[in-house]
Amino acid sequence: MYIINRPLFWATSLQDCLAQDRFSVGANYAYGAIKGLFDGETSLVGSASEFFLPKLDPVGGFGLIILGHEKGGRYGFEYTRYSFPATYKGKKMDNVTVNFFNMTGRYLLPKEGKKSGTLPFIQVFPSFGIELGIFKIRDGHSSQIGIHVSDARYTSIGIPIGGGITINPIQHVSIYACIDYRIAVLSTVREAGSSKDHETFDVKDRVGAGGLEYKIGLAFIVE
Repeated sequence: MYIINRPLFWATSLQDCLAQDRFSVGANYAYGAIKGLFDGETSLVGSASEFFLPKLDPVGGFGLIILGHEKGGRYGFEYTRYSFPATYKGKKMDNVTVNFFNMTGRYLLPKEGKKSGTLPFIQVFPSFGIELGIFKIRDGHSSQIGIHVSDARYTSIGIPIGGGITINPIQHVSIYACIDYRIAVLSTVREAGSSKDHETFDVKDRVGAGGLEYKIGLAFIVE
């Protein structure tokens, strides 16, 4: 995609990295929490329906990552999946499944050595991303206020900001750990299986789907 004959940064940087340089693939253990709106007491109430916002207990999950390497930076995609234990107004619900898809960037310091393939033993990095979350909540929607209960599906848009450390014990293998804080808003609120929102809620009523996330993982550098 081009604008005034110049490629968009996010649309081309990963492609260039994968085509011309090295990239990393890896997996991680994640431990995350979602706070704010999800307090176990709140719901989004419309004219003829209600969407529950259960309390989600912190839980472990897993993730996958692919990052292109370029000039000390790492740009790519992350996927993380959780199954949160949930309660609403003191009653236990089925676990809430959440899938996060994150376009992320990291800048590692110190940079790689001038000689190709040489990496410092320890590197630190700030990170920043744009993230899509997909929530599936069993029996999370009630039409006509309590008469008919069905599953709900929410999506969120978030900005995870954080940092971490990478240890490079041997060539082509890295161990990393990072902490992120996610700032997020629910972007859609609908009954599962529906193609459109049943109700329109003010943005101020949908802010607060963020929380802390910890990850530790193993990555392999492919040349």
